[in-house]
Amino acid sequence: HVELNVEEQSTNCIQLLLEKLGETTHKPFISFFHKNYKVVSKLAQGILSNVVENICKVDLSSLFEVILDSSKIFTSNTNQQQNNVKLILSYIDSILLTQDLLIVIDNFSLCDNRSLDILISLLQYYSLSKKKNICFILCTSHDKSYNAIEYQLQEKIELEPIEIKPFENYKYFNDILISKFNLTTTKPHTLKQIFE
Repeated sequence: HVELNVEEQSTNCIQLLLEKLGETTHKPFISFFHKNYKVVSKLAQGILSNVVENICKVDLSSLFEVILDSSKIFTSNTNQQQNNVKLILSYIDSILLTQDLLIVIDNFSLCDNRSLDILISLLQYYSLSKKKNICFILCTSHDKSYNAIEYQLQEKIELEPIEIKPFENYKYFNDILISKFNLTTTKPHTLKQIFE
């Protein structure tokens, strides 16, 4: 569960998502990155130039800034060159090998612009892949930024909007989710946390 906060304007959604995934799966993104990648390069006018050659010296905050830069190319230990989206997909797919994921992003309309394109690409990939062991729930409210984000999402991915009116009953909330998504492997306390 990733909750975007109005007070934290500088926070980026990708960073929060990757940190939360690492925390809840016990597979930190920085460890995955250090283990599987060797070079970060910048692509400019069709030419690659190395930016970081000693991956082990890259700290978490620097890595998130690099990931948000779409001109960066990440070279894996197997010499595959990947953009920022492919890097994150590789990380998520490595988690999906051993467990299912239910990713909830609350206040999605507060997502920063630099993260939004990456997140839309991730959502688009998993929507088209029809993988059964990952599910995204984006919670939004009808504020000013909602319409622009909703338009971008609907333009690029298949959505199943669910209008949730205010309610007090956890069971009702649970029934709504179960009717829309296959949550048979999701633990009941996880759904209760989402409700709260």
